Amino acid sequence: MVIATSAAATSLAANVRLTYGGGNIGDAAAFQRAQEELATLVGTSGEDGAAMGAAAIRSCKAPTLTEPADLPDNATTSQKKRNDHEWGQHFAAKDNWGSINPYMYNLISSKCDDRLKERLQGHKDLSDITDKQDGIRLLALIRSICHCREDDDMSTLQRANLDIQIYTAVQRANEKNTEYCDRFRHSMEVADSNGAKIGSHQQPLLYKHLEIWARENNVSITSGIEEAVKDATTFTPAVVAAAQDKARAEYRAALLIALADNTRFFGLKDDLRKKYILGEDKYPQTLADAARLLDKYEHKGKPKSKADEDDEATIEVPTDPVKLAEYEAKYPRKHTAENKALWKQFNTYDKPTRKKFHHARDALREARKQGEAHSNIGGAGGDAIEGIGFAEVGDLRAASMPDDRAYVDSCASHHSTHTKRHVDNVRTAGAPLVSHCNAGTTTATKLGDLGPVSLYIQEGGIATLLSEPQLEQEGCRVEKTDGVRTLTFPSGIQLTCKADTTGVRANMPYVTVQELKALPADAFTPTTTDVNEGLSHIQTVQGNISQSGLTPRQVKKAYLAADLQAKTGHHTDDTFKRMVSSDGFRNSQITAQDISHKQRLFGPRSRAAIRGRSTRVNPDRVEQENISIPRDFYELHKFVTLCGDIMFVNGVAFLCTFSRDIRFFTAEHVPTRTAKQLGSSLKKIIRLYANGGFIVRLILMDGEFEKVEGELQHFHGKRFDLSLVAAFEGLATACAGTQCQSIQLLAVTKVLDARLNGWVMVA
Repeated sequence: MVIATSAAATSLAANVRLTYGGGNIGDAAAFQRAQEELATLVGTSGEDGAAMGAAAIRSCKAPTLTEPADLPDNATTSQKKRNDHEWGQHFAAKDNWGSINPYMYNLISSKCDDRLKERLQGHKDLSDITDKQDGIRLLALIRSICHCREDDDMSTLQRANLDIQIYTAVQRANEKNTEYCDRFRHSMEVADSNGAKIGSHQQPLLYKHLEIWARENNVSITSGIEEAVKDATTFTPAVVAAAQDKARAEYRAALLIALADNTRFFGLKDDLRKKYILGEDKYPQTLADAARLLDKYEHKGKPKSKADEDDEATIEVPTDPVKLAEYEAKYPRKHTAENKALWKQFNTYDKPTRKKFHHARDALREARKQGEAHSNIGGAGGDAIEGIGFAEVGDLRAASMPDDRAYVDSCASHHSTHTKRHVDNVRTAGAPLVSHCNAGTTTATKLGDLGPVSLYIQEGGIATLLSEPQLEQEGCRVEKTDGVRTLTFPSGIQLTCKADTTGVRANMPYVTVQELKALPADAFTPTTTDVNEGLSHIQTVQGNISQSGLTPRQVKKAYLAADLQAKTGHHTDDTFKRMVSSDGFRNSQITAQDISHKQRLFGPRSRAAIRGRSTRVNPDRVEQENISIPRDFYELHKFVTLCGDIMFVNGVAFLCTFSRDIRFFTAEHVPTRTAKQLGSSLKKIIRLYANGGFIVRLILMDGEFEKVEGELQHFHGKRFDLSLVAAFEGLATACAGTQCQSIQLLAVTKVLDARLNGWVMVA
């Protein structure tokens, strides 16, 4: 992943805004977000004292710079050196603060919106803040405005409005839990900063936690909790204050649950209420517990009504496992009363009975794949015979139709059967028949004879089909009188079709297999043979040519125009007309009129043009996810060891460093490899790690960097505990070389600008 820090800082600086909305709770939440963004922006600015400024912004307080204590007259040499070092750090910190504080003032001033600037104008402290360029005092003033306490006191009406905003700040329907919890926490901070301790008015909660403390510490209360609270010897002020904090936290946690979206968390609220009635208090005790409870809760919706419970109780389901599997196929939809009742019956089965149920259900599902809806039989190209077949089975859930019947289908193009049981003379067909249906695609390569009728053997089918169009082609006459079909063969033999009157196969005409086998061999001449023949209908432009009214010469030139348009890159017709009309085409007999004739014959666009100019489908939106790094990671890897080396990409030099454990890679273009240039680059890298809270202790490099050690001594003595090791035996190359090779592989196909001035970091 390649990130340009200059571009990232510019993007962050453009998005940071300090806004004022009139003194509502949303101002505090907006300030909290802007405060963190300002701290990040200052911390990554690269200015002297950037880390100190970021910490001051987060706390809204200036750092305390305490001078080192004076040494006694008998101080040792090591104590004097340590004291000198402390004084050097103290003066460096004062210089850095004197540099970063005015920088923060100008940055914060530029991020205030017009309404906030108007609110700041005329404030008694603003002139002094402006004269001293004090950024941290300006930020503290803005914070007091957003928290509605820039004055010493609030009016009663302001306090009432604040309470109304807090108790009506319900979670919106589309608001995420994290956003809702952050908004609620900010509202509590605003209330606390103005002295409105939300939850402190609930005395019963205070008494509850005092009683809990008394039981845990074996303190007896004889005069009642109300009187005992007044006795400072029983409950000290510290104990009362701790109980008050717990009571306030419990109340706020309950308020967070109460204001949560009722559509999503109705079930959670109802469960907590029912458990409390039964004597089980499961309400969260802190805001953190309440936020976790909302995150982990899976929306259950409203509880079942009494009518639903009665319906489940009255539904009767089969007890036989096979019949229960058929019942499950009939009611597959989950969370219905029928489906719940059948699984309730399933739970009463032992292990062998459950196996029978699963076997029966799997068989039904396999049958459903093979026999559902219909089957389309189409040509697969080449020598395969093209056509369609249709077998209407409605809601049939059996494995197949009865195999002793041959159904007469007016939509099928060829005779076919799904079983070899009744056919004779099974052989390989000269032209295969390919079937496409909703269960998949199958190919029939075998033929069989059912009396004088030759059929394709479709073992993946569901019924034996007699194609009505093919019967008529073979000389049979199909007649329908009073709803009854009659098949009359060329030899004069007649077969009357039968049909079921009820069920899913009602009114589907069929003849029995025995009737077909009883027909004489010369009843008719079959057209389905093992000869490699087939009929394929292909869409052509012959009709366009015959109906166009063009002469053969014009048709020939239209073909030439289409061929030339393809060879020149499939330009549009308008562009191609301009091309042939200009001097760019020499010795060409094609004219603009020929292109118009080509469009009349072949259509406005060729297949290649359609494919080439079709736009892609919009990809799915990529949602950004922020991952917080645990504080333990910083403490574990506080001291960093770097490996450094020079990498060349197409002759362009880059200074690359790679940190052990953290495994963070940096690369910066260096125009020259002088000691001053390399020292400046290393200082930037050290500052970069310092801004992130890390201290660079050791840098492993080869002999080329020995000249840099002098450049870093002054910088090291000022801020960092740094040692530079020249690893002449390739110790640095062993660490950084592999990373450089990885980056070279990524950049080998890129054209790099040798005048690159910005930073490039690769993580």
